[in-house]
Amino acid sequence: MKRIAFIIFLLSCMPFCVSAYDEVYADNDVEHSAGMRVGAYFFHRPIPELELILAEDIRMRDNFTKFDMFLTTAELSYLVNNYFKFGAAYSLLAYFRDGNSYSDYKSYWELRNRIYLHATGSVSAGNFKFALREQLRCTFRGNDYYDDRTAVNPIIDLRTRLRVQYAIRSKPLIPYLSVEMFNPLNRAEQGSRDWISALQYKIGLVWQLDKKNSLEFFYLLDQKLGHNVKINDTANSLTVSPDNDMQHVIAVFYRLRF
Repeated sequence: MKRIAFIIFLLSCMPFCVSAYDEVYADNDVEHSAGMRVGAYFFHRPIPELELILAEDIRMRDNFTKFDMFLTTAELSYLVNNYFKFGAAYSLLAYFRDGNSYSDYKSYWELRNRIYLHATGSVSAGNFKFALREQLRCTFRGNDYYDDRTAVNPIIDLRTRLRVQYAIRSKPLIPYLSVEMFNPLNRAEQGSRDWISALQYKIGLVWQLDKKNSLEFFYLLDQKLGHNVKINDTANSLTVSPDNDMQHVIAVFYRLRF
Protein backbone atom coordinates (compact mmCIF):
# COMPACT_ATOMS: atom_id res chain seq x y z
CA MET A 1 0.00 0.00 0.00
CA LYS A 2 2.85 2.39 0.77
CA ARG A 3 4.33 1.81 -2.68
CA ILE A 4 0.97 2.46 -4.37
CA ALA A 5 0.47 5.63 -2.32
CA PHE A 6 3.97 6.83 -3.30
CA ILE A 7 3.27 6.25 -7.03
CA ILE A 8 -0.03 8.14 -6.77
CA PHE A 9 1.81 11.00 -5.07
CA LEU A 10 4.40 11.18 -7.88
CA LEU A 11 1.71 11.15 -10.55
CA SER A 12 -0.17 13.94 -8.80
CA CYS A 13 2.99 16.04 -8.75
CA MET A 14 3.68 15.73 -12.48
CA PRO A 15 1.45 18.62 -13.63
CA PHE A 16 3.17 20.91 -11.12
CA CYS A 17 6.59 19.88 -12.48
CA VAL A 18 5.55 20.59 -16.05
CA SER A 19 4.11 23.98 -15.05
CA ALA A 20 7.14 25.03 -12.99
CA TYR A 21 7.51 28.25 -15.03
CA ASP A 22 5.25 31.29 -14.91
CA GLU A 23 3.70 31.39 -18.37
CA VAL A 24 3.48 34.73 -20.15
CA TYR A 25 1.57 35.13 -23.43
CA ALA A 26 2.90 37.94 -25.58
CA ASP A 27 1.12 39.73 -28.41
CA ASN A 28 2.76 39.92 -31.80
CA ASP A 29 1.61 41.89 -34.84
CA VAL A 30 1.54 40.19 -38.21
CA GLU A 31 4.67 41.08 -40.18
CA HIS A 32 4.72 40.97 -43.97
CA SER A 33 7.91 40.44 -45.95
CA ALA A 34 8.94 39.47 -49.47
CA GLY A 35 11.13 36.61 -50.64
CA MET A 36 12.38 35.01 -53.83
CA ARG A 37 13.23 31.50 -55.00
CA VAL A 38 15.20 30.39 -58.05
CA GLY A 39 16.34 26.91 -58.94
CA ALA A 40 16.48 24.00 -61.32
CA TYR A 41 15.03 20.49 -61.52
CA PHE A 42 16.47 17.63 -63.55
CA PHE A 43 14.24 14.61 -64.28
CA HIS A 44 15.32 11.27 -65.69
CA ARG A 45 13.30 8.08 -66.28
CA PRO A 46 15.49 4.97 -66.68
CA ILE A 47 12.23 3.03 -67.02
CA PRO A 48 8.70 4.42 -67.53
CA GLU A 49 7.64 3.72 -63.92
CA LEU A 50 10.76 5.09 -62.21
CA GLU A 51 11.78 8.74 -62.03
CA LEU A 52 15.01 10.21 -60.65
CA ILE A 53 15.02 13.88 -59.67
CA LEU A 54 17.91 16.17 -58.74
CA ALA A 55 17.00 19.70 -57.61
CA GLU A 56 18.75 22.84 -56.46
CA ASP A 57 16.78 25.62 -54.72
CA ILE A 58 18.11 29.04 -53.68
CA ARG A 59 15.91 31.20 -51.45
CA MET A 60 16.08 34.81 -50.27
CA ARG A 61 14.12 36.59 -47.53
CA ASP A 62 13.67 39.91 -45.72
CA ASN A 63 12.59 41.75 -48.86
CA PHE A 64 15.35 40.13 -50.96
CA THR A 65 18.13 41.46 -48.68
CA LYS A 66 19.33 38.16 -47.16
CA PHE A 67 19.91 34.59 -48.25
CA ASP A 68 17.52 32.27 -46.48
CA MET A 69 18.46 28.79 -47.65
CA PHE A 70 20.34 26.64 -50.15
CA LEU A 71 18.57 23.31 -50.63
CA THR A 72 19.92 20.35 -52.62
CA THR A 73 17.60 17.37 -53.11
CA ALA A 74 17.90 13.89 -54.61
CA GLU A 75 14.58 12.09 -55.05
CA LEU A 76 13.31 8.74 -56.32
CA SER A 77 9.66 8.26 -57.34
CA TYR A 78 7.82 5.17 -58.50
CA LEU A 79 4.66 5.41 -60.62
CA VAL A 80 2.32 2.56 -59.64
CA ASN A 81 -0.35 3.55 -62.18
CA ASN A 82 -1.97 6.68 -63.63
CA TYR A 83 -3.54 7.46 -60.26
CA PHE A 84 -0.89 6.79 -57.64
CA LYS A 85 2.85 7.21 -57.05
CA PHE A 86 5.16 7.17 -54.04
CA GLY A 87 8.79 7.90 -53.35
CA ALA A 88 11.57 9.00 -51.02
CA ALA A 89 14.14 11.78 -51.00
CA TYR A 90 17.14 13.23 -49.19
CA SER A 91 17.87 16.95 -48.85
CA LEU A 92 20.89 18.88 -47.62
CA LEU A 93 19.85 22.29 -46.28
CA ALA A 94 22.03 25.29 -45.49
CA TYR A 95 20.13 27.93 -43.49
CA PHE A 96 21.40 31.45 -42.82
CA ARG A 97 20.55 32.26 -39.21
CA ASP A 98 20.40 35.69 -37.61
CA GLY A 99 22.18 36.02 -34.28
CA ASN A 100 20.38 35.11 -31.07
CA SER A 101 21.19 34.77 -27.40
CA TYR A 102 22.36 31.17 -27.89
CA SER A 103 24.93 32.21 -30.54
CA ASP A 104 26.09 35.39 -28.74
CA TYR A 105 24.07 37.32 -31.33
CA LYS A 106 26.38 36.27 -34.17
CA SER A 107 24.92 35.21 -37.52
CA TYR A 108 25.82 31.74 -38.73
CA TRP A 109 25.08 29.08 -41.36
CA GLU A 110 23.30 25.98 -40.11
CA LEU A 111 23.43 22.66 -41.96
CA ARG A 112 20.54 20.23 -41.73
CA ASN A 113 19.85 16.79 -43.17
CA ARG A 114 16.33 15.84 -44.17
CA ILE A 115 14.76 12.60 -45.33
CA TYR A 116 11.17 12.25 -46.38
CA LEU A 117 8.62 9.84 -47.79
CA HIS A 118 5.76 10.92 -50.01
CA ALA A 119 2.67 9.49 -51.70
CA THR A 120 0.49 11.21 -54.29
CA GLY A 121 -2.94 10.29 -55.59
CA SER A 122 -4.30 12.06 -58.67
CA VAL A 123 -7.32 11.97 -60.94
CA SER A 124 -8.14 13.77 -64.19
CA ALA A 125 -11.44 15.29 -65.29
CA GLY A 126 -11.30 16.72 -68.77
CA ASN A 127 -8.48 19.26 -68.86
CA PHE A 128 -8.37 19.42 -65.07
CA LYS A 129 -6.11 17.31 -62.87
CA PHE A 130 -6.55 17.04 -59.10
CA ALA A 131 -3.72 15.72 -56.92
CA LEU A 132 -3.42 15.12 -53.18
CA ARG A 133 0.08 14.59 -51.76
CA GLU A 134 1.09 13.47 -48.28
CA GLN A 135 4.72 14.00 -47.30
CA LEU A 136 6.31 12.79 -44.05
CA ARG A 137 9.52 14.69 -43.24
CA CYS A 138 12.24 14.07 -40.68
CA THR A 139 14.78 16.91 -40.36
CA PHE A 140 17.97 16.57 -38.31
CA ARG A 141 19.48 19.73 -36.90
CA GLY A 142 23.17 20.34 -37.43
CA ASN A 143 25.14 23.13 -35.78
CA ASP A 144 22.01 24.99 -34.71
CA TYR A 145 21.90 26.95 -31.44
CA TYR A 146 18.70 26.14 -29.59
CA ASP A 147 17.22 25.23 -26.21
CA ASP A 148 16.29 21.54 -26.23
CA ARG A 149 13.47 22.31 -23.79
CA THR A 150 11.67 24.37 -26.45
CA ALA A 151 12.90 22.71 -29.66
CA VAL A 152 13.22 19.12 -30.83
CA ASN A 153 15.79 17.21 -32.83
CA PRO A 154 14.87 15.63 -35.19
CA ILE A 155 11.90 17.70 -36.35
CA ILE A 156 9.10 15.46 -37.63
CA ASP A 157 6.14 16.89 -39.52
CA LEU A 158 3.51 16.01 -42.10
CA ARG A 159 2.79 18.14 -45.17
CA THR A 160 -0.58 17.78 -46.92
CA ARG A 161 -0.97 19.44 -50.32
CA LEU A 162 -4.00 19.71 -52.59
CA ARG A 163 -3.25 20.88 -56.14
CA VAL A 164 -5.49 21.62 -59.13
CA GLN A 165 -4.05 22.22 -62.60
CA TYR A 166 -5.56 22.92 -66.00
CA ALA A 167 -4.05 22.00 -69.37
CA ILE A 168 -4.84 24.58 -72.02
CA ARG A 169 -5.45 22.80 -75.31
CA SER A 170 -3.09 23.68 -78.17
CA LYS A 171 -1.10 25.87 -75.76
CA PRO A 172 2.14 24.93 -73.95
CA LEU A 173 0.79 26.43 -70.70
CA ILE A 174 -0.42 24.68 -67.53
CA PRO A 175 -1.75 27.02 -64.81
CA TYR A 176 -2.31 25.59 -61.32
CA LEU A 177 -3.44 26.37 -57.79
CA SER A 178 -2.43 24.62 -54.57
CA VAL A 179 -2.81 24.85 -50.82
CA GLU A 180 -0.54 23.07 -48.34
CA MET A 181 -0.81 22.44 -44.60
CA PHE A 182 2.08 21.71 -42.20
CA ASN A 183 1.39 19.53 -39.15
CA PRO A 184 4.09 19.07 -36.47
CA LEU A 185 4.17 15.49 -35.14
CA ASN A 186 6.62 15.82 -32.26
CA ARG A 187 6.90 18.62 -29.74
CA ALA A 188 9.43 19.82 -27.21
CA GLU A 189 9.12 19.47 -23.47
CA GLN A 190 8.03 23.10 -23.16
CA GLY A 191 6.60 23.54 -26.65
CA SER A 192 3.33 24.92 -27.93
CA ARG A 193 0.35 22.72 -28.74
CA ASP A 194 -0.15 23.87 -32.34
CA TRP A 195 -1.36 21.15 -34.68
CA ILE A 196 -0.98 23.39 -37.75
CA SER A 197 2.29 25.32 -37.93
CA ALA A 198 1.93 26.89 -41.39
CA LEU A 199 -0.25 27.21 -44.47
CA GLN A 200 1.01 27.88 -47.99
CA TYR A 201 -1.09 29.12 -50.89
CA LYS A 202 0.37 28.99 -54.39
CA ILE A 203 -0.65 30.10 -57.85
CA GLY A 204 1.66 29.17 -60.70
CA LEU A 205 2.19 28.52 -64.37
CA VAL A 206 4.28 25.88 -66.17
CA TRP A 207 5.45 26.92 -69.63
CA GLN A 208 6.51 23.95 -71.76
CA LEU A 209 9.22 25.27 -74.07
CA ASP A 210 9.66 21.91 -75.85
CA LYS A 211 9.51 18.20 -74.98
CA LYS A 212 12.49 18.44 -72.62
CA ASN A 213 12.63 22.01 -71.34
CA SER A 214 10.12 24.02 -69.33
CA LEU A 215 9.90 26.98 -66.98
CA GLU A 216 7.77 27.30 -63.87
CA PHE A 217 6.67 30.63 -62.40
CA PHE A 218 4.69 30.98 -59.19
CA TYR A 219 3.59 33.27 -56.40
CA LEU A 220 3.52 31.78 -52.89
CA LEU A 221 1.91 33.14 -49.73
CA ASP A 222 3.59 31.51 -46.71
CA GLN A 223 1.51 32.01 -43.56
CA LYS A 224 2.97 31.02 -40.18
CA LEU A 225 0.48 29.81 -37.57
CA GLY A 226 2.67 28.45 -34.79
CA HIS A 227 4.12 29.90 -31.58
CA ASN A 228 7.60 30.63 -30.31
CA VAL A 229 8.49 29.56 -26.77
CA LYS A 230 11.37 31.10 -24.81
CA ILE A 231 12.44 30.23 -21.26
CA ASN A 232 13.98 32.77 -18.88
CA ASP A 233 15.53 30.76 -16.05
CA THR A 234 16.51 33.88 -14.11
CA ALA A 235 12.93 35.13 -13.97
CA ASN A 236 11.54 31.59 -13.86
CA SER A 237 9.21 32.48 -16.73
CA LEU A 238 8.11 30.95 -20.02
CA THR A 239 7.08 33.36 -22.78
CA VAL A 240 4.80 32.18 -25.57
CA SER A 241 4.52 34.51 -28.58
CA PRO A 242 2.65 33.87 -31.84
CA ASP A 243 4.72 33.23 -34.96
CA ASN A 244 2.19 34.64 -37.40
CA ASP A 245 4.40 36.25 -40.03
CA MET A 246 3.39 36.21 -43.69
CA GLN A 247 5.91 36.01 -46.52
CA HIS A 248 5.13 36.83 -50.15
CA VAL A 249 7.37 34.81 -52.45
CA ILE A 250 7.95 35.03 -56.20
CA ALA A 251 9.81 32.20 -57.93
CA VAL A 252 11.12 30.90 -61.22
CA PHE A 253 12.44 27.37 -61.81
CA TYR A 254 13.98 25.69 -64.83
CA ARG A 255 13.08 22.05 -65.56
CA LEU A 256 14.89 19.58 -67.80
CA ARG A 257 13.71 16.07 -68.66
CA PHE A 258 16.11 13.67 -70.32
